[in-house]
Amino acid sequence: MIAPGLTPAVQVSPLQSPATPETLLSAEAQRFIDDATNRLIAGDELPRDYPITLKSLPPADRLLVIVHLRRMGFLTTVEMPIDWVMDPAVPPSAQPAAVPQATAPKSETTR
Repeated sequence: MIAPGLTPAVQVSPLQSPATPETLLSAEAQRFIDDATNRLIAGDELPRDYPITLKSLPPADRLLVIVHLRRMGFLTTVEMPIDWVMDPAVPPSAQPAAVPQATAPKSETTR
């Protein structure tokens, strides 16, 4: 029983963040998602070096973008080791990291 005048604590699941979606992603991460969304709508594929460009994001943003892209159907055949995903951000002008390799042959239905 709850004492009069007290309200129960509201429990928020870690998956149900009270933050708005706009505050969950940095502006740079949102640009990656917007670019991929525009390509999907236009029927285009992502460039082969797209995973390399993701290295410019901090690991937390990179992971969110990868999850979003995979839910859109992109990068589904690319194996991305957790060490690669969680590596510190690399400035775009730095030496690029190796591109994660596809795990299955690319077909017309695979993005």
